Amino acid sequence: MIHDAVVRVSCDGDGCSEEIEIQPEFVYRDYSGRSGYYDTSDEAIEKKVAQEGWFAQGDKHYCESCGPEDMG
Repeated sequence: MIHDAVVRVSCDGDGCSEEIEIQPEFVYRDYSGRSGYYDTSDEAIEKKVAQEGWFAQGDKHYCESCGPEDMG
């Protein structure tokens, strides 16, 4: 079985084992539809992580439970 690309993001909160799977967008290089790629750039993944209700601080990611009020 072949699966689409997935980027797994883990929470960096102390003792937290929360994890989400992000499906990157498939982006075409031109209008022909013959060439494209999964956009796994940091910016694209950060946007999708935020849509899931997670928070980013620098290169760390935090689930909803470990959100900004607990970051000290």
